Amino acid sequence: MLWSRWSLFPVLAGLLWLGLASMMPRLNAPTAAPNYAEPPMQRGARSGVDRGRIGPSDPDFDLLAQSYRRHGSVIEHDGQIWLADDNGRTLEGFIAIAEAPTEAAMEDTIRTWWQRFYQDHRWGDWSQDWLKPEWLGELHEPLHHALMCRERRCLVGHDFDHEAEWSRAVEALQQRLPRHVELREFRTHSHALLVLTRY
Repeated sequence: MLWSRWSLFPVLAGLLWLGLASMMPRLNAPTAAPNYAEPPMQRGARSGVDRGRIGPSDPDFDLLAQSYRRHGSVIEHDGQIWLADDNGRTLEGFIAIAEAPTEAAMEDTIRTWWQRFYQDHRWGDWSQDWLKPEWLGELHEPLHHALMCRERRCLVGHDFDHEAEWSRAVEALQQRLPRHVELREFRTHSHALLVLTRY
């Protein structure tokens, strides 16, 4: 029996209709949608900001604001690194941007700074006496014997017993330094490395 192309048309149409009819229940089946009070992306984003933000009504705000006025917009507090949201004009709050370095990571950082200080010749010759004793103030006595200087950089490590007293002394040192000398501090729970660089 010979089939013409026109005689195949009803057969193909019937197969197509059967295929569509078998798919219809799946296409029209109701899908179980979660009953969110708000879209999930917005709800997750807002709760993350609330956890990682300290605003004026939070108890730690005043403490961070004091550090902000003394040290600038990046502050370490309660195991986190916080960035000030000052909107260019007024202090709105603080946003957590990273975890604070662990003790082991900080010790590695201190070790790296010492190695670079010894190996990097751009800091000039050794034993250049440009860091004036009066700049060190109350820290002159505990630090002068361990202070190591080159022409443009001095490093000194110190073990301290009382963190509050040490922090106050470092703040006073920061205020006494001239503008062309930068002070950086790297600290573990009982040891600090001070890096003074002359520009």
